[in-house]
Amino acid sequence: MTDRRAPTVAEDVETRRLAQREFNRPIVVEAGAGTGKTALLVARVVAWCVGPGWAIHEDRTRTPEEVARKVVEGVVAVTFTEAASAEMARKIGEALTALALGSEPIGWMPDPGSAPDANEVERRAAFLSDEVHRLSVGTIHSFCQRLLSSHPLEAGLHPRFAVDAEEEAVSALVVEVVEEALRTLDQSPLRPEWEVIAAAGVDPPEIAVTLQYLVSNGIRSIDLEADPFTVDRARREATDLREALSEYVGTVGDRFDHLSASATQSIRARDTLEELAVGLEGLGSPPDWSELAALFGGVRPATLKRISEWGTGAFNSTETKCLGDALAGAAAAVARLAPILGRLAPLRPVEFTAARRVLAPLLAEVERRKTARGLVGFNDLLFRASALVENSSSVVRELCAQIDQLLVDEFQDTDAVQCRLVEAIAFSGEAAPGLFVVGDPKQSIYAWRNADLAAYSRFVATVREHGGDRHPLVQNFRSVEPILDEVAEVVGEVMIEAVDVQPPFVPLIATAGLAGAAGFASGQRSAVERWVAWPRGDDGAPPAAARSGATSSFEAEAVAADIREVASRHGVRWGDFAVLLRATTAQEELLEAFRRHGIPYEVAREKEFYRQREVVEAAALMRTVVDPTDTLALLTVLRSDVVGVPDAALAPLWDAGFANLMSRLDGPDQAARTEIGECVAKAGSA
Repeated sequence: MTDRRAPTVAEDVETRRLAQREFNRPIVVEAGAGTGKTALLVARVVAWCVGPGWAIHEDRTRTPEEVARKVVEGVVAVTFTEAASAEMARKIGEALTALALGSEPIGWMPDPGSAPDANEVERRAAFLSDEVHRLSVGTIHSFCQRLLSSHPLEAGLHPRFAVDAEEEAVSALVVEVVEEALRTLDQSPLRPEWEVIAAAGVDPPEIAVTLQYLVSNGIRSIDLEADPFTVDRARREATDLREALSEYVGTVGDRFDHLSASATQSIRARDTLEELAVGLEGLGSPPDWSELAALFGGVRPATLKRISEWGTGAFNSTETKCLGDALAGAAAAVARLAPILGRLAPLRPVEFTAARRVLAPLLAEVERRKTARGLVGFNDLLFRASALVENSSSVVRELCAQIDQLLVDEFQDTDAVQCRLVEAIAFSGEAAPGLFVVGDPKQSIYAWRNADLAAYSRFVATVREHGGDRHPLVQNFRSVEPILDEVAEVVGEVMIEAVDVQPPFVPLIATAGLAGAAGFASGQRSAVERWVAWPRGDDGAPPAAARSGATSSFEAEAVAADIREVASRHGVRWGDFAVLLRATTAQEELLEAFRRHGIPYEVAREKEFYRQREVVEAAALMRTVVDPTDTLALLTVLRSDVVGVPDAALAPLWDAGFANLMSRLDGPDQAARTEIGECVAKAGSA
C-alpha cells in the first residue's frame, strides 16, 4: 500500500502542456472523470501533426499534400469502443479545420520555442485537414485485425480469414464438435472420463459452454496437456499448509477453547482448522492429491469464509476476548493460511483430470476446424496479434516503420495480453514510436473482460524503465464543487488502496469556471440532497426491522413522487433524470411506480433473460422439435425439470440407441414412437 498525495492544479496544467510538447518519451496520463482527456488526445495529435510530425516528413521531394498524407498515416490512436473512435476522429478533423482558419483547439499550448509561426501552422493544418480521413483511429480489435490481415501466414491464419465478432460461427462449431463426440461416445476410449464428469453433475451443454470459454480466452489444446497435479506440487502444497497451520496453532493455542456454546460459527471454524492439522499428519509421503482433496470434503464454504475474515482481522467481540494479546498474531497467521485454504478447498482432482482429458481433444478439433474454415474469434484477434509481435521481430520493425505516434485511450480497461502487445510495439528498439497512454485506474470496471490492474501497474513500471512517467489530470470540467465534494466524502472513505487490486482515491477539482458554482438550485432543491428512504412507524420512528420488500416499495414510491415533483415544479426535462440501481431485484417496483405517476422511462440493463434456466430449457425444447439431430438440445430437455431424467440413466439410453431414434423422428409416426418406447424400456431394465 502507498500513500500518494493528491495531485495539484499546477501538476494538471503541466500534464496538459507536456502532452503537446513531449513526443519522444513514453507518457501515461491518469485522467479522472470529466477532466477532458479526449480534448487532451486531440490537442496532442494536432500539435504533433503541425509541429514535429510535419518536420520529420518534410523534404524537397514531397509536395505539401504528400507530406500531410505521411504525417497523418503515421498517427495510430486506439480507443475502447467504435463510438469513441468515431468521436475522436471527428474532433481531430474539426480541430485541424479550425486551426487552418486561425482558431486554436481547446487547451492549445504547443511549445513556443519550436512551433512554426501562425501562418505556417494554418498552412500545414489546411493540408492536414484534407488528409484527416487517412487517420488510423479504431479499437484495439480493429488494430489487431489490420495487423493480422497484413501478416496472416506469419500468424498461422488462413489468408482470407473472417472475423467472427459475435462468435456465433465458433459457437456453432463448438456444438458441432461436442455433438459428434456424443454420437460416438459408446466407442470412445474417453467414455469413463465422460461418465466421471456426468457423475459430478456436469452435462454436455455445460461442456460446450466450457469449451467455448476456452476458445474465446485463447486457451489452446496444448495448454491442457500438462498435468497440474504433480507429486512435487502436492508436496509443496502440503508443506505450505502444514507450516501455516503450525503457525496458527502456535499462536492461538487453546484460547478458542473458551468460546461459548452459542458461538457456533466460531466453533466450527476453530474445529475445522484443528481437524485439518490432525488430518494433514496422516497423509502419505509424498501426499496424494486425492488425500489432500479429501481433507476438505466436509468443510462448509461459510466456514472458509469466516476463516478468511479472521485473516483480515475481522474477529467478533467474543473471539477478540478469547485471543487477548494474541489477536494481531492470530490475524497474521490466518492471513498466511487463508490463501492456501482458498486454493486447496475447491480442488476436485479426479473430476478435473477427467474434464481435462475430455476437453483437450475437443479443443484440438475446434482449433483445426477454425483454421481450416478461416474463422477468427473476437478475442483471437488479441491473442494472435500479441503472439505475432512477440515472436516476429521483422513484423515489429515493419510496423514501427509505419507508426510515428501511438496513442491508447481507456488503458485501465486493458488486460495483460493487450499490455504485452503495446509493449512489444512501443519498446522494441530505437525505431519505436512515441507512446501516449491515457487511463484512470479508478474507472477500471471491466473485470469480466479481463481488465487487470496488476497488468496496468506492471505496464506503468515498464514505461518508467524506458524514461517515461505517470502524470495526473484532476481538473473536472463537468461537475460543480458540491458534487465533487460529495463524491470525495462518500467514495474517498471507502476506496482504500490495495496494490494491483484497488487504486487510491484521487479527489477532483472543479475548474475555475465552475469553482464556487452551486449547480442546480431551485426552491429548496440543490445539487446534492441526502434522503432517508425508510418507512416510518405510527410514532414517526422507523420500524425495528423493516422487511426489504416494504422498504423497496417505499423507496420506489418516494423516488417516483420526487421525480414528478422536480419535473413539474422546477422544469427539469425527463431526459435529464437517471436512476442508478445497485441491483435489478427492485426494478419492477420502481417501474410500476413510474407508471402510476405517468413518468416516461427507458430501461438499460444486461440481457440476462435468456440465461434463466426455464428459458434455456424452453429454447432447447423448441430446438429439439425444429432440429431432431440437435443432441445438446435433447440432453437439456431430458435433464430439465419437465422430464427429469437422472444423469445415471443417460448412458443406458444412449447405449440403447435413444439419440439416433430421436434424430429420425419426423412427425406423429406411431411405429417410430413404439420403437422409442421399447428403447426406453430396454434402457430402464439395463
